[in-house]
Amino acid sequence: MPDSGWCRPAADHSNGSPYLYMFCTNDSGADDNINSEGTPGYTVGTLWSYVSADNGASWKRYKVDSYNSNFASSSGDITWPAVTVAKNGYVYALFANPVSVNQVKTGTTLNLYRSTDHGAHWTKQDVTPANAGLIRYSWMSVAGDGHTIGVGYFTHQTVNGNWHVFAGTSSSFGTAVSYSLVDPVEVAPAGDFAFGDFFEVGFDNVGRLNVVYTRCTDLIPGDDTTDCLNSDIYFARTV
Repeated sequence: MPDSGWCRPAADHSNGSPYLYMFCTNDSGADDNINSEGTPGYTVGTLWSYVSADNGASWKRYKVDSYNSNFASSSGDITWPAVTVAKNGYVYALFANPVSVNQVKTGTTLNLYRSTDHGAHWTKQDVTPANAGLIRYSWMSVAGDGHTIGVGYFTHQTVNGNWHVFAGTSSSFGTAVSYSLVDPVEVAPAGDFAFGDFFEVGFDNVGRLNVVYTRCTDLIPGDDTTDCLNSDIYFARTV
């Protein structure tokens, strides 16, 4: 897709629907080999919605929002958005916008978006949790009822803090998300790295929010050589 960076796809699974979507950051032509997004001459900061109304034969692009362009994607601070289509055809997306002062990491704004016209126009809701810290990975889902929203994220409170997973739900777009700690055990040690592999949230057929995430194992305090050499995949569910 033209000017696409970090992207996630979604399809409208309604019977006979031809709509496909991509929700992306932009790369301004960077190749992530010699030049990375956010480096001089390759300024980023635009969220794009790419929409196909003919099963992918052609696409239209729409601007969704702007985001902080101080960080290059190679730093790990600008990562994939999440996108899904509710049963009524509304499109929802989530993006963690890194906040900085003079490129010093200070926090993250977590933004939820909704389009009711097939990705052409979007409304934004700030779903940033209290004491958000530095959110690296995030995911969202819409339940089978078509309006209950689930959000999950990885965060650490400071640049050198330990990583934890949080998740929560909202009864509908525009309503606050109620978050809670998914796992009391850290999923990664102090520092600026965490595995985002396999991270996802989703609702089951009775409306429970499920969370899958990676947790580093065999950590020895003070011994950086053990950090995330091994990891396990965990599953959690609301009760």
